[in-house]
Amino acid sequence: MPDSLTQSLKDMSLPPVYRLFIAGLDDNTHQMACELAPKRGAGTLVVRAHPGLIDMAVVLEPDDVLRTARRVFFACMAALGDAVAAHAPPEKPLIFGWPATLLCDGAMIGGGRLATPAGTDDNERPDWLVFSAQITIRHEDTFDAGLHPYSTTLENEGFENLTAIPYVESFTRHLMTHIDLMQHKGFRPVAEAYLMRLQRDPRKCERQIDPFGNLLTRFQPNTRGQTTPLLPDVLQPEWFDTVTGMPRL
Repeated sequence: MPDSLTQSLKDMSLPPVYRLFIAGLDDNTHQMACELAPKRGAGTLVVRAHPGLIDMAVVLEPDDVLRTARRVFFACMAALGDAVAAHAPPEKPLIFGWPATLLCDGAMIGGGRLATPAGTDDNERPDWLVFSAQITIRHEDTFDAGLHPYSTTLENEGFENLTAIPYVESFTRHLMTHIDLMQHKGFRPVAEAYLMRLQRDPRKCERQIDPFGNLLTRFQPNTRGQTTPLLPDVLQPEWFDTVTGMPRL
């Protein structure tokens, strides 16, 4: 399976701006992208040949200083949501848990995370950023769903496409669209695309993303509101299990 999957990944239809690197079954895709970033630059796309997991990472080169450049994370998350939603059964809602978790029908299916060059100051332009994402296609045969009711998979949720290929292809195209929006129309349309999928707040409020990527919740117009920070969750998200290197069960 890994050999045939590797070949299928090599045959993917990707926009020409991307340069594909295939990671092995036991490789760390996120780390590999960070190591390639200084040498290979923007558009470097690393995809792991794993039959049970969509595992990909892309290198970006922002024009802004780090404290505002982090907002590209929302373009990446919006692209990830769009890519998975394009293949989802119509009755399966896909939403974000702030800031980095992707939920399908209320259960965690994966998410995204961001990496920045070590030592880069918030007021410096980073040489690169890496966005990586993992989505669980299927669990191992020994998995007991009854013990992990808040974890799910594409297979369990009735998705028909159960290989990474169509999702990676779709993600790369949606990402280009959202980054183009940011470059030509500013951050607002990207923020709106992300907020449309953000888990609903039962309280009557207005939600925005501030210039530094934090979530601003206002319960009354023209008030200062409540701020939920982007950091550190975007770098060390709740959905990711550092022990297994996969989505948390």
